[in-house]
This record gives sequence, C-alpha cells and structure tokens, in this order.
Amino acid sequence: MVKQHTVRLTVENQSGFTMNFKGDWYSSGRLADTYKWPQTIKDGRHMDILSYERDNSLSGCSGYTKYDINGTIITFAFSNPTSGKNKLGVGIGGKTVWDDMNFHDYREFTIQIPVCSVNLRFVCKCTGSTTNHATVTIYHM
Repeated sequence: MVKQHTVRLTVENQSGFTMNFKGDWYSSGRLADTYKWPQTIKDGRHMDILSYERDNSLSGCSGYTKYDINGTIITFAFSNPTSGKNKLGVGIGGKTVWDDMNFHDYREFTIQIPVCSVNLRFVCKCTGSTTNHATVTIYHM
C-alpha cells in the first residue's frame, strides 16, 4: 500500500555527546517497515528514520522519539496529518513538546537547550508535502 503521510526524521549529532535512545510514542502512524530507532547516535553521526500512517488509516502520522544527551532527555516531535500542516518540535518534556510543535512557516528555526554545563543549539526545519522531511542538526555552542 502506498503511504501518503510520511515523516522522514533526520537528526545530525554534532553535539560533542553520544545520544542514547529512551523511547518513542505515536498518536497515529508507526515506524516504517525495516526501520528501527538507533540505540546510540555518536557525535559526528546521524539517524535517518521513516515513519508513516498505519494501513487503512485516515489519521496520518504523528508522534515523537526521545534521546538522552548527557543526562538530558530531548524530545523530537513530528507530524504529517491527513489535514493541516506538517510539524516539527524539539525540546524537553515528551508529550508537551508534541502538543506544542508547530510548522514554523516551513522555515528554519533554532532552539537552545542547556545540557549539563553547555548549551546545545538545535537547528530545525520541516517541509510540507506528502513526506515531511523533518531535519535537526545539533551543535555544541
């Protein structure tokens, strides 16, 4: 079955830390066949994960994943609904990040999050279309 509401989440880790998988949650949709969340994403590496709507679903794809970065749990929230705008959110707080995510006019946006004694800068962007290519690059400031 051809999927019409997909999210391709690409996270580039340039944080100086290893990222460790802590879980995922879907309001609708699921991880695409043959994909698995990487358990670790080392500094200088990236993940590129595809999620999509469930078979015969009319609700699109929406959810989040969480990664521990040096003791701070970061949420990467994403959405490609059957109606409305594609969205992306990054922050601390699990479902709260998902509840508050936005499409940001499909323009790049930056979020700073303190992790231990440093600030990390998350440069983010999502796209409109049948595939929301949600990208996040994490930099050590």
